[in-house]
Amino acid sequence: AKSDFFGSSLAMSGGRVIVGAYGDDNGGKNTGAVYIFEQNEGGKDHWGERAKLTSGDNGHRDHFGISIATDGEIIVVGADGNNRRGSFYVFNEVAGNWRADLQVFASDGAIKDRFAHSLAISGDYIVAGADRCDAKTGAVYIFERHLGGANNWGEVLKIRPVDGMAGDCFGKQIGLDGPFLIVGSEGNQQKQGAAYIYRLDKDRDQWKMFDKLMAEDGLPNDLFGASLAVQEKNVWVGAFQANATGGMYTINLQDKPELAAKGEKGLRRE
Repeated sequence: AKSDFFGSSLAMSGGRVIVGAYGDDNGGKNTGAVYIFEQNEGGKDHWGERAKLTSGDNGHRDHFGISIATDGEIIVVGADGNNRRGSFYVFNEVAGNWRADLQVFASDGAIKDRFAHSLAISGDYIVAGADRCDAKTGAVYIFERHLGGANNWGEVLKIRPVDGMAGDCFGKQIGLDGPFLIVGSEGNQQKQGAAYIYRLDKDRDQWKMFDKLMAEDGLPNDLFGASLAVQEKNVWVGAFQANATGGMYTINLQDKPELAAKGEKGLRRE
């Protein structure tokens, strides 16, 4: 229907595509919904609708589906307006049907934080962004599988940028793959933008600041970090207002942080 915003978020794993429609009004104004499509559903080479997911509590302006993440086994759906603070739902497939077994909130969530506006999952970790907390400085929360009980996702850590300022929107976009977490901060330094890299120390089970990336040719309002992706040691960062046409930066992470060090060669737009 009009203003459903179907396609505003996407996730894919194998032969399954999950599509968010956070403006869906079936349970009330902008409660939101998520649709699951599977390959060969309804015919060869056809992508057919398999299921429609809703939160179940259907709160006004919950924006269920504003963000989605999946590892193939579970589907995680963000609702950044839920309870005016935000939450995410963890869905498991049981006998061919998807059901929400868990709803997760930030331990210190406040009104208008937009917790779970962004989501990522990899291995035993889920990361949720809250880009409007602390006067839009932003933060990300890390949750670990089975922490606090079997099949539970317990909060491990809240990360704030070490040099964060109001309006940075840290956590509006996030990416996670293996030990590397990348967090976009499009409002950093007059909206020039930045991306922060964190790495998991597996021996100590701790997430530590690894690097901060900024474009060498960056200018105010470029919005570097407004989109991003990470796969192993490869990182891609978008700056869709750079040079009026937009740009994309490619980075290969090294074993030690050096990309953003003073005096090192900076990042240039591709």
